[in-house]
Amino acid sequence: MAASVEWLREQLHTLGIAIHTDCGIAWSLRRLDIFQGMLATHANIQFGGRDNLVNFFIESDGADFLSKTLHRGTLAGLALDRTRWRHLVSGNPIPTMKATRSYERDRVWETVLAAVMATFCQNVQFAEPDVTGDFQGRPFGVAAKVAYSNGNLWPNVEKGAAQADGLSSASVVFVNVVNLLPVAEVYEATCALSTNQEVSDFVKRWADGWCQQPQARAFAAEWSQKAKSPVGVAFFMPLLVHAVVQPVPCYYVSMPFVWSEDPSPDYEFARAFLQSCNTILGFQPTASMEQST
Repeated sequence: MAASVEWLREQLHTLGIAIHTDCGIAWSLRRLDIFQGMLATHANIQFGGRDNLVNFFIESDGADFLSKTLHRGTLAGLALDRTRWRHLVSGNPIPTMKATRSYERDRVWETVLAAVMATFCQNVQFAEPDVTGDFQGRPFGVAAKVAYSNGNLWPNVEKGAAQADGLSSASVVFVNVVNLLPVAEVYEATCALSTNQEVSDFVKRWADGWCQQPQARAFAAEWSQKAKSPVGVAFFMPLLVHAVVQPVPCYYVSMPFVWSEDPSPDYEFARAFLQSCNTILGFQPTASMEQST
């Protein structure tokens, strides 16, 4: 845990960006420090209810996810300017927990997408629609969106599709929907399951069911008629599950529809993104840096 926190602090310090005591990332890093101490000392903490427990793990794991994702992405060659780093110390930058909307939070989601992409794409850049890269030998464009309410979910999807349409040979609208998810209820449901496989199967069924919305079919029908090129839609669904003995994060990616029945570039891209997210917490920066030299 927290293997990239000092690296993150050093990046910000080098750029002269202060982490103020009461900013969102400072609170999240303190939660992560507490969590790390629990693991080191085997201490028990009374959380005072399900929601407090879920919020604690979502925030501490989210700080670990953010710091390691940025660390791994920059090691893979992603270049971040000072403005992108400054976004981290404004509002709540943790992309795996619910938060109110801000310009900086939206930009952090773009940065996280780019950092994850850098682990399986080449030539990742911040360019229209929001992030671009080469995936499986073809130019790929990603429109980064965050849904803060059910009412703006599909308008955001449509806006992202309009941004991405025709810019690359393949593209996807990638929407962070954490604000819309009943995270605590999903966690509670997994507490009743007996094996990790049951938990995995439950999450997949639940997420796929959540994505089967009437608006998805309406969007697919509309865009199949007017799009210059196919645009996929992927939902980033950060959850917390009870994996037999303890709460663990689950960074799921689900697609309401794909371009074709055959292996489709948008589906393959989403699958690669999912695989990258679900290995990030085991990231060992020292070993990675040694391998890159």
